[in-house]
Amino acid sequence: MTARTPPDGDRIARIFFPNAVRRAREFREAGKRFVYYTSAETAASILGKRQVWMRLVKGMNDYMEIEHGLECLKGAWDSQQLATPLKATLDACHAGLAKEAEEFFNAGLAGMIRADTYMTCVSEHLDDEDSHGRLSMWGAYGGSVGVALVLNGTVMFNESAALGAYASPVAYLDRVTFAAEFLMTARAIEGEAEYVQSLDRDIVKHYVFNMLRTAVLCTKHPGFSEEREWRIVASPQMHPDRLPSPTR
Repeated sequence: MTARTPPDGDRIARIFFPNAVRRAREFREAGKRFVYYTSAETAASILGKRQVWMRLVKGMNDYMEIEHGLECLKGAWDSQQLATPLKATLDACHAGLAKEAEEFFNAGLAGMIRADTYMTCVSEHLDDEDSHGRLSMWGAYGGSVGVALVLNGTVMFNESAALGAYASPVAYLDRVTFAAEFLMTARAIEGEAEYVQSLDRDIVKHYVFNMLRTAVLCTKHPGFSEEREWRIVASPQMHPDRLPSPTR
């Protein structure tokens, strides 16, 4: 049996999540900050209890946000022109992997994605917003008495997996621009085919699943682009937290 290569997390991220890696690098290099717009009551609770609650995706303010990402993904995956390079590369690395990954993703839609995904959303904070914030965000999330909590951005990129939560930028794409991003990712995987082939088949399948899952969860219509949103995503069944607790 051929020994498989241990996964290199940074390299894998560059292959399967090129847009997120690029956006995170640009954010860190610019020393940007995040902001969380909310009501005064919720802000007091967050500061007092040192807790931020996450919302199940099925209970989000606009559940169609998730459906938009899913529709974009379906259109790209069903397109022979767009999906053929990706499927061919996966099958060249591990025979039959493209179909297996597709079935694994479809099986996980109801359970691991819709029923086991919680999110908290923050926005990129611009320096010229220090005094007054962003009007559209006050209107959408501030309530009658609003508060904007400005956050240190570096904590979002902590490499620790103890919380079982992961940050990703939102991509504001329609079907056309989503297709371009999808093809770019397919080409990135194709360019690293030899390395992908050296990885364990089941590991690659899970990377493909997470790539497709992220595309669904972190794609919004371009009409929302002013929000400059990032999402903190947790799936307790898939990625349980590893923090000590008095109840454990």
